[in-house]
Amino acid sequence: MIRYALVSILALAVIGLSETSTKAQSEKNFDGKVSATSLKSIDVRGRVGSIRLTPGSETEIRYSVRLKAKTEWHLFGARTGHPERLEMVEDRHGGVLTLDLSGDRDNIEEEWMVEVPAAFAAKLHLDVGKLRATGIRGGLDTRVDVGDIDVDVPEGAVYADSSVGDIRVRTSTSSYGNVDLKASVGKVRVTLDSHQVDHKRSPGAGDSWRLTGPGRDHIRAHSEVGDVDVRIR
Repeated sequence: MIRYALVSILALAVIGLSETSTKAQSEKNFDGKVSATSLKSIDVRGRVGSIRLTPGSETEIRYSVRLKAKTEWHLFGARTGHPERLEMVEDRHGGVLTLDLSGDRDNIEEEWMVEVPAAFAAKLHLDVGKLRATGIRGGLDTRVDVGDIDVDVPEGAVYADSSVGDIRVRTSTSSYGNVDLKASVGKVRVTLDSHQVDHKRSPGAGDSWRLTGPGRDHIRAHSEVGDVDVRIR
C-alpha cells in the first residue's frame, strides 16, 4: 500500500512538473534598451499580435516584447507555437534601428511596446493585428495586412496602409501637404480644422478624398477593405 502511495505521489509530481514546464514554455519576454546616439528612425517588424509605439527618453530606445504560444487545431491534430525558440534581432544601419525576431513565428502572438525619442521617424509593419502609434513627430510609415491602424501625432508625414481593416489618423500639424485617402470597400470620413468635410461618394462600394496642400506633412491612408477616418488639426 505504501509502495502504491509513493508511486502515485511521484506520478503526480511528474505531471505537475510537466504542466509547469509547458506553461513556462508557452510565454517568453524580451526587454531591451538601445542608445539613440546616431540614430534617427526605427523599423519594427511584427508578425501576429500588436505593436504600440510611444515617445520616451530622448537618449535611448526602450522596447519590450511578450510572446505567447497559440494552438492551431487541425483535423488530425494540433500545432502549438514555441516562443522559447525565438530570439530578438537588433540591427543598426545608416541611422536606422531595426527590431525583428528570428526563428519559427508560426502560432505565436506578439505584443510589442516600443518607446523612442519623439523626433524619430518610424516604420511599423504587422501581418495581422493592431498597430497604434502616438506622439511621434518625425513621420510614420505604417502597414497592416489584416487589422487596424490607429495614429495620433502632433505633426509629421503619415502613411498608413491596410489590406483588410480600419484606419484612424489624428494629426495636429499646422503644415499639412497633400492628403490622399481611399477605402476601396468602405467609407472615408474627414475632419479638417474642426469641421467635418462633406464629399460626394462615387458609385460603388468604395470612397476616396484628396486635397492638395501647401505644407510639408503629407498624409496617405489607404484601406482595401475597411473605413478610413482622418482628422487634421
